[in-house]
Amino acid sequence: MARKSKRYDTDKNGKKIFKGWQVAFNDSSKSIFVSVKKYDERAANESLDLLALIERDLNGGGHWGAGRFSPYTEDKIKRFQKERPALFARMQKNGIIPGAASITLGELYRKYREAAKAKGDAPRTLITKETTFNHVFEYWGRDRDAATLTTQDARGYVNWLTTTATVKGRDRKGYSPATKAADIKVLRAVWKWARETKVLANDPFSEVKRGGFINSERLFYVDGDTSRRVLDACPSQEWRALFALYRFGGLRAAEALILRWRDVDFKAGKITVRSPKTEHVGKGSRQTPLFPQLRKELEAWKREADASPDDRVISRFSEQTNPGPLLSKILRKAGITPWPRLIQNLRASATMDITRCCKPSDESEWLGHSPLVSLQHYQRSTRDAFNAALANENLFG
Repeated sequence: MARKSKRYDTDKNGKKIFKGWQVAFNDSSKSIFVSVKKYDERAANESLDLLALIERDLNGGGHWGAGRFSPYTEDKIKRFQKERPALFARMQKNGIIPGAASITLGELYRKYREAAKAKGDAPRTLITKETTFNHVFEYWGRDRDAATLTTQDARGYVNWLTTTATVKGRDRKGYSPATKAADIKVLRAVWKWARETKVLANDPFSEVKRGGFINSERLFYVDGDTSRRVLDACPSQEWRALFALYRFGGLRAAEALILRWRDVDFKAGKITVRSPKTEHVGKGSRQTPLFPQLRKELEAWKREADASPDDRVISRFSEQTNPGPLLSKILRKAGITPWPRLIQNLRASATMDITRCCKPSDESEWLGHSPLVSLQHYQRSTRDAFNAALANENLFG
């Protein structure tokens, strides 16, 4: 079993000076020193008890990873981490807790991003994860030891994320519940990867409630009159085509930017939409109708662009560009107040219009999401629907 021994040093006069306790596995392969200057013997005994539990589980075939330690041992590890974070971090560094090494948040993000890119994560997915870690760095800094984070630390981060805070002398509004949910989703994935790859052993976000992604307050319907005003304000036919792909085609931001002319079949009246977002679940493409309003803008741009089939329809932007900021400038110049979530709400508006005249199953197949996702994230009542209900004398038979 694990053992504890006192450690002494000798001063220049040959006198023994008690320094603390050395706690080690039975085979002395790994140990930790508990200094009497910082801790009492209780801390040494708690370290000894924890090592004894770990040693028992390891000798019984348990290991950190797929099988993990027994629930009792894991509970003790979590409690020790919470109550003795500095000793816990040193145990990780010394390899007493298998697969757990000290690593800064900045280095953790770098390693995870490399793994995500190698796995084939879409560029915009990587941007979402970068946004989350920018929040993390703003709160903890890049040099914080990720191995020392506790559940209490994670809850403190979430509380900070959703409340107003002072950053560099100015107030920062709290982020929305949907942003909080997205952050926790990303961080859970990061720590799951870190544990599976034995970069870390702790998971401070496992017990933190994520909440929902739905934020109905930010849903906005871009009506027909506003859409026509935006088209008139566009500085070029290429911009009109891009806006039409979002508003009348319901394409996601990246889907419009990777679309090529060979994907647009004017004769058959359809577009093959290639989707980085759904490719990893076996749905790399879908077909959507070439709706009349969209056809008009694409045909005009095709005549002007004189492009080959392999050329991208929208060539002014790279595939990783976010057109939102430039679109916002176009709207303001035309006297139109930008709505929240510019590109997402253009897609949501297309969803609402299509659902009014087509079956929900058709809308979901064409726009590439489930009926439930459509209902939760894209649908909202419009004034036109309200007025139509008021005027329908046969609504209830």
